[in-house]
Amino acid sequence: MRPAFRLLALCAACAALSACEAPPEVGRAITAQERAAAYPPLVPLSPLLTAQPEQITPATEDALLARAAALRARAARLRRSPIGAGERARMLAGPNI
Repeated sequence: MRPAFRLLALCAACAALSACEAPPEVGRAITAQERAAAYPPLVPLSPLLTAQPEQITPATEDALLARAAALRARAARLRRSPIGAGERARMLAGPNI
């Protein structure tokens, strides 16, 4: 084997072993409070499986079209913001690190 591959395999093995953790407490004792706790209520599954009423209606489409138009108008207003050419160029250039 090539030395680079051996080093890579060693690093991978070390990383895998360092990720090991103690197993969860599977065999711990159940407390008296946990024993006395009530079971959660069971709910019937049939209401969840029945057909739901249609949520998208013709009014939904009209509302979405109106919202899209309002957002486009807002975007147009924001594009006309009073930022000078120098400031715009500085912002488009990105952070100066």
